[in-house]
Amino acid sequence: MAEDITHRRLLEHPPGFVFTTTELDQHRVSPPELATWSVITGNATALQRWKSHAQMAPWSREDERFYRGNLGSRVGGRYQLDKDSTDNVHGDVSGYRGHGVAWHYVAPCWFAAA
Repeated sequence: MAEDITHRRLLEHPPGFVFTTTELDQHRVSPPELATWSVITGNATALQRWKSHAQMAPWSREDERFYRGNLGSRVGGRYQLDKDSTDNVHGDVSGYRGHGVAWHYVAPCWFAAA
């Protein structure tokens, strides 16, 4: 069952899906990342509480290091886009790759900085 190709979609998740509420309560998630989330399902009040804290947190050296590394590795040329799996793409592979770079690597940095 684990080898079934349909399970590969489970790797695609909305931001925050991989964190536990305990990690959020303990402020173990990057505030600039958390501040950009919106609720899809679950407790909107809890998300707003975490977001409010995140939006008030000062930009840290760790935040800068993380986002500079993110941009540098993806946009600076070291990221190998052709290595990304296209198992779930059923059409425009180049469009998928452009979307991936823009929304998974560049946009989070931009939103976090804002």
